Amino acid sequence: AFCKAHSAAYSVISVQSAWLKAHFPAEFMAAVMSNYGGFYHTSCYLEEARRFGITIRPPDVNHAELHFTAEEGVPYIRIGFLQIKGLTQRTLTNLLAKRKERSFESLEDFCVRVKPACREVEALIRCGAFDSFGYTRPQHLWRLKLFCERMKMSEEGLFPDAVKLSSTVPEVDYPLEKKLRDELELIELTIEKHPLWIWKEALQRHANKVGGFTHACDLHRHVGRKVTLVGWMVTTRRTRTKLGEMMQFLSCE
Repeated sequence: AFCKAHSAAYSVISVQSAWLKAHFPAEFMAAVMSNYGGFYHTSCYLEEARRFGITIRPPDVNHAELHFTAEEGVPYIRIGFLQIKGLTQRTLTNLLAKRKERSFESLEDFCVRVKPACREVEALIRCGAFDSFGYTRPQHLWRLKLFCERMKMSEEGLFPDAVKLSSTVPEVDYPLEKKLRDELELIELTIEKHPLWIWKEALQRHANKVGGFTHACDLHRHVGRKVTLVGWMVTTRRTRTKLGEMMQFLSCE
């Protein structure tokens, strides 16, 4: 009861996709996420890549592109700039153009050459785009605060051509939970761990009360018992039953 031409076309695409996913998983998953399509949210495909053993890397002002990218022969995927909330097209264009001339050497160098708004630099810092410069994320925010206070703001709110910063900043870093929450807010993804890791202590306390966790593959051993589902909701779909009652499907990780 399915159009033959349609099913034939889908079978060809299925075989091609399966072969690419098996032999080039990082490149394939990066392409899938860059397409911003599919039934699921981008985070679902990122977690699928993580289950393949692929390392997820944050955006980087010297290495990231607009879309998700994968290094040939190396199992990692780098998140692209388009995933970051709050970046203007003007800033993205300037960033890529100035980087072609030479790599950025510091936060100060980036601000002077790209001339972004302070809030854009803050978003880049909080999702890890300056992690490779040797300072922690809160240290970078500290330096940015000093930079913004010292600059002479023009009517457009652009950075001046030269503002010097002291290299002395407090020895401080964020806990992993804070980093994951910031990443969820700014890129709707978590780089180092699955989002459920944020609630691991609360989940463990609940598990201790009920005698531990049971994996989904072992549910058949608990027929007739009430279980509590712990998962990260990734999509929902509403529909109606034959009797006209509302019903909702949930997909969870």
